[in-house]
Amino acid sequence: MILKYDFWGTIFGILGAILLSLNVGLNWIAFILFLINSILYIIYGKQSNNKNIITLNVVYFILNLIGIYNYW
Repeated sequence: MILKYDFWGTIFGILGAILLSLNVGLNWIAFILFLINSILYIIYGKQSNNKNIITLNVVYFILNLIGIYNYW
């Protein structure tokens, strides 16, 4: 079974964006969803040998960790 990392990464990113935009006080959950999104896209970038996707999502991963830390 092949997991569609890009598909699920997109789903988690959309869910995180929706949750953050609703401004219901659960921003830290949105950052966790974004964190999962960036992990999935790092894996996808490694599988597809796309260094740009890897670089972008490593930066997003770090920023999401900072967001989780600040909202926790």
